[in-house]
Amino acid sequence: MSDLIPIFKLLHNKKSIILTGAGISCNAGIPDFRSSSGLYVKAINNSKLKGKEVFDVSILQTGAENVAVFAQFMNDLYLDIQQAQPTATHRFIDDLITKEGTTGCIRCYTQNIDDLEPTKDKVVQLHGNMTRMKCTSCGVQKPWDSNTHKTLSEGYLPPCESCLETQELRILSGKRSASYQVGAMKPDIILYGEFNHQHAENTLNCVKQDLKSNPDILLIMGTSLKVHGVKNLVKMFAKKIHTKKLGKIVIVNKEKLKGWEGIIDEHIEMDCDSFVNCYNSWRDSLKPVVRKASPAVRISKLSTPPSTPTKQRVKDFLAVTPSSTLSSSSSPRSRRTSKAPLTPSSTPTSGRKRVGIDQSMVLNTPTKRSRTIPSRSNVLKKLEAQAA
Repeated sequence: MSDLIPIFKLLHNKKSIILTGAGISCNAGIPDFRSSSGLYVKAINNSKLKGKEVFDVSILQTGAENVAVFAQFMNDLYLDIQQAQPTATHRFIDDLITKEGTTGCIRCYTQNIDDLEPTKDKVVQLHGNMTRMKCTSCGVQKPWDSNTHKTLSEGYLPPCESCLETQELRILSGKRSASYQVGAMKPDIILYGEFNHQHAENTLNCVKQDLKSNPDILLIMGTSLKVHGVKNLVKMFAKKIHTKKLGKIVIVNKEKLKGWEGIIDEHIEMDCDSFVNCYNSWRDSLKPVVRKASPAVRISKLSTPPSTPTKQRVKDFLAVTPSSTLSSSSSPRSRRTSKAPLTPSSTPTSGRKRVGIDQSMVLNTPTKRSRTIPSRSNVLKKLEAQAA
């Protein structure tokens, strides 16, 4: 797988063009064309036709027997396609097409007629698809219905109703009916030898536009590249991509192809879905691993038990209560005359004694007030005792 990482990086980080063949639908139950159990072997069904002749436009003019082989085979193929589901490769292409930003798949060119691509906007169906019927004469299209199944299973191609109406109008207007050819309805696929000018022009316009987008890689999946027009398509993209230093042409197929030296750079011999699974594993390894956070452990902190309340000192109380000047007339004891000399803390004021408060008793405001507060009368008694 390590050898594939440079290719994975180009597909993941750069612009790509994808070309697919029948090999990507084998895992959906639809056989390829050229293998021993492929559609060519299944198509002939013991007839004298070769497998490729069933898909040639000339079969419609080679008699009723060959037309019956063609009609019955197309009916069986349609029923098989209706039971098929997109494979891992189809989903891989769809992811690259719908990828946001300037990288991813610019366009997918497919040779398949099964119409299993989930996204149709950026898919060019080089050979048409089996989901609708188309007139061989006027080109009108219509979906499959019960009448289509019944007629094909019986070995006939349904006549075009639009052509029949036109022919009837010509007869009513006096014109000759023999000069107008009534077409037959066949699946809207491009057979060998059949040229659809409008379809070819639309495909060429897409190619020109994609070449201007400067793709970095052409990824070819599940095809042996036998169709002449598809060969030219690969060479056109290879010429443009090889002008880039890291540009690559890569093919994923079970068998290695010969004769593509100098055009195809990498041959990966493996099943298409296996290649896609390797790519998905590599891509998933690029995603950051999101680790689940471990559940938070909550540690509760025990609070310190409250201390036993203590009695508040007088000086703490005074720090809370604003200092006040005590008058000698506030207490009976203050009427007593004292012959003791005045202390520095007391000064005479209007014949009365003012008791000063020692500033050393005043402390800063405590953070907590004690629960037990002395009564005011007890505080005054103690102050008077100190002043006496």
